[in-house]
Amino acid sequence: EYRVRIGHGPTYERVEEVVTVDGEVMIDAVIDEVFPNPGVLCGDFHLHTHGSVDSSDRADDKLRSVVANGLQIAVRTEHEVIRDYSPIISDLGLDSFVKGFVGVELTTVEYGHFNTFPLEMRNGPGNGTPLWPGLLPSELFDAVRDRPEAPTVTINHPRSGGALQGYFNAAGFDAVTGTVERPEMWDEEFRVVEIFNDSNFESNREGTVADWFSLLNQGRQIAAVGSSDSHRLNSVPPGYPRTCLQLGTNVPSEVTGPALQAALERGASVIYGGIDLRVSGPDGAAPGDTVTESGATAMFNVTLIAADYVSVDRLEVIVDGITTQTIPVDTLGAGVRYDEDIAIDVAEAGSWVIFHASGDEAYDANGSQPFAVSNPVFLTR
Repeated sequence: EYRVRIGHGPTYERVEEVVTVDGEVMIDAVIDEVFPNPGVLCGDFHLHTHGSVDSSDRADDKLRSVVANGLQIAVRTEHEVIRDYSPIISDLGLDSFVKGFVGVELTTVEYGHFNTFPLEMRNGPGNGTPLWPGLLPSELFDAVRDRPEAPTVTINHPRSGGALQGYFNAAGFDAVTGTVERPEMWDEEFRVVEIFNDSNFESNREGTVADWFSLLNQGRQIAAVGSSDSHRLNSVPPGYPRTCLQLGTNVPSEVTGPALQAALERGASVIYGGIDLRVSGPDGAAPGDTVTESGATAMFNVTLIAADYVSVDRLEVIVDGITTQTIPVDTLGAGVRYDEDIAIDVAEAGSWVIFHASGDEAYDANGSQPFAVSNPVFLTR
């Protein structure tokens, strides 16, 4: 006997059957989309294939998995070599489903890993990969930003693997004091940090989430991303978590590199881990926006949507890094689980607000815990 699950990522319903295999077994499966989201596309910004020394996945298999898991944007981030998914996407006939962007993971052995996109391939080592030996982090980042493509630099898994893989470890960043032990290593211009790497909010609450909140409280408008860092499909498939961006289109081929960068760096996104979280503040403000003249109280509408196999148990309201409300969510079934207005108290100096939804039961064979978290909305009185 085998348990067969057929789905298209957590935004779709799933067909599950137990079958006895004796020859060929046919399953008639219809999977419906639970929550279409106009103008929003979801991507995985950290994907490896056989182009990386520590991955054996074929690039075509990786892309099939990307599409099967309901992702529309794929950034290729091999270690130290610039590569492009686009020709493979065209060869597979997947252009209407997914758009690929050229990138690289700068894999220093001194002070962390950094995803960089979009790039153009050039002659030279690693197809023109920016060279980091002998450079301080800020010098490397400046060299990357000065390229004609003006790429975005993402700080990958900043607390992983000691100083070799985690930039915040290497620089000695202290989330409590907001200071760094090695200021010569610190860059004041990075805008995007991979807060969630094949992981959820709760497992990072005392780590990268605390770092994120500390930087926000310093006045740095840091945008969070969530990616799988998938190296092997059989253990970490693409799409958990995923970053879903407000791009004004549901057609992947319409997305340009500059538009994707602008949305990513502004934080016009929500990190999905099985739950769809939608946030609308004063005058329709969404994640990444700044609301001026909000007054002492700002009203937000928050909606949570999920497939029937995804648990949604609570909604957490976080203002200036402090949990101000934890709201139980008791509804079940596919579709809207929560849709209410929430009042946010705004500090005299201004505030930022984040919403975090979570569920208790894993929803896939990998034990993925349901969650979603918005990027901040910034409020000034």
